[in-house]
Parts: sequence; C-alpha cells; structure tokens
Amino acid sequence: MRYFLLFVWISHAWAAGSYHHPFSSEGLQEIWEVQDSEPFDQLLLTWNGKRPSSGRYSFFISVRQSNQWSPWLYYAEWGSCGQIMFSDNPKTSLALTHEGRLTVKKGTCDAFRILIEASGGARLDTLRHLFAALLSRPLLVAPESTAPLSSVQLTSFPRQSQITLRHPRSSDMSLPVCMALTARYLEVNVSPLDIAAKVIDDDTGFYENWSFNIAEVSSYFPERTLRLIYLSDFAALHSYLRQSLPVIVPISGWMRGGFRSYRMEHAICVIGYDAEEEKVLCIDPGFPSDKATFVSYDLADFLKSWGKHYNKAIVIAALPQ
Repeated sequence: MRYFLLFVWISHAWAAGSYHHPFSSEGLQEIWEVQDSEPFDQLLLTWNGKRPSSGRYSFFISVRQSNQWSPWLYYAEWGSCGQIMFSDNPKTSLALTHEGRLTVKKGTCDAFRILIEASGGARLDTLRHLFAALLSRPLLVAPESTAPLSSVQLTSFPRQSQITLRHPRSSDMSLPVCMALTARYLEVNVSPLDIAAKVIDDDTGFYENWSFNIAEVSSYFPERTLRLIYLSDFAALHSYLRQSLPVIVPISGWMRGGFRSYRMEHAICVIGYDAEEEKVLCIDPGFPSDKATFVSYDLADFLKSWGKHYNKAIVIAALPQ
C-alpha cells in the first residue's frame, strides 16, 4: 500500500464545533442548553429518531451574544403529516432562521439553547439524539499540509443516477439518492423516491434539506448516529473511509470529470481515495446512467468545490457500547 504526503493550499479556514445531546425525554417539552460554546455565526440543527405516529415536534433555537439571548426562533416542524423549515427574523433579534440554518446577523455567539415541543398527540419518546453543528466563517490562513493518507475504497457500494428515477423532479433529488445509497450499503433496502416523498418540505417543495434527510434515514439505524458536521480537512473525511463508512458531502461549481457544473449544492457520496493518483472516489448521482455515477475527482478540485460549503458532511457512527 502506497502513502503520499499531501500539500494543499487552503485559501480560507473556519472554526467549527459539534455538540451532541442524547435524548431520553418522554414528555411534551425539553430544552437543551450549551453555555460557553465555540464562537459561531451559523448553527445547523439535526436530530435522530422516528417521527411521531400522530402530531408533531416543533424545534426552536435561541442564541446568546454579549450576555443577551435572542428570542426563540422557529426552526422546523416534523411530524406525522410532514415537515416544514421556517424562516423567522424578528427585527430586534440578533439572529434569524432561514433555509435550515440559524445565522447570526453580526459578530458571533457563544451559547445556544434548543427547545423541542411535542403537540397534537405526540410525545418526545421517539427522539434519540440532537446535534448542533456550529460554524464561524472564514479567515485567511497560510498553506498547510495534511498527514500521509493511504488508498482506500468501499467495495460493493451501490450506484444510482438521479436522472434515471421515474419522477418529473429527479434532478432535484441528489441528497435523497445519496441517503438511499448509503442505507443500501448498510444493508437497508430503501428507494430514493420513498425517501424523497418523506423529506419534502411541505412549504417550499424542497427535497434536499439536510436536517429532514438525516432525520428520516436515522430511523432505519437505531444502533447508529447520523449527523451533520463541518470536517476540519480531508484527513478527517478519510478517517471515516478507513472505517468502511461513506461520507455524504455537498459540492458546487465545476470539477474536471464531472457531468456538469452545479450552481447550488449537489450531494455526492465519497467512497474512497486513490493515494497514487490523488483522486477522490465518488458516487455522483448527477450522471445520466447508473454505471457512469462512479467517478474519480482530482483532490485539488474536490477540496475547492467542497470547501465552498465549509467541508459540510453527513457522517455515520456506531453507538458506543
């Protein structure tokens, strides 16, 4: 097995933090509060569990800056009849929610709290985990090197083009396809169209909300966690591949060897790394045939495209024994 030391120019860097709250409530309301967190100007909330068989869960976020807390901002509803991501932007609030994230209007915050309420006959006993991914966006930094990385590839990973799905909006389903392929690799056979039908935002018709996709697919894996995280670098991603676990990431723009350029986020599954060629091995559902979805991207191109999204990723882990 050959190893190569990679030297990568990183034009921007960011600070990121990830927080986990194991959930065990059976009531109608719970508040999770984290004091003195890593500084952040964005927060993405994800959760694992099963949606309630009746009623809904409502998620709210409040953040702290200079000892002042924002009002509770509506983040999402998730329940037996569907789901909605909310936009909430009070004029006097130091933060807002929009399109599945909380954004601080100016500066950074140093604490957050999450409120979850059950209503309409629901109770909180089907939720298992809450995760908060925090981001403090970029500062210019100097070049840095990564540790030596080995070649690795997940074998027998399934392939699926979103274009070949029998659906008029298949081009909008890269994330549900990646989630379905990951589930199949982990031996749960589920259709991308079934996932898409269960994660669509009932207000916007959007299929690719990361929180809703994670929540839905987490229900198939009670012995694992699925979470959104901002990875520090490619070596952090590589560590999951070495555990035989795929990583789902967003890309945008153009990469050599890609089918087309993407203006918005486009999800792909990272399933390996070729150290000799410095290629990232992926399943890219944007190609027009299932066979063509297996593609290798130059590491430099991949890092640039992925870095536009601050190295956001969906990662999987087994629960500690």
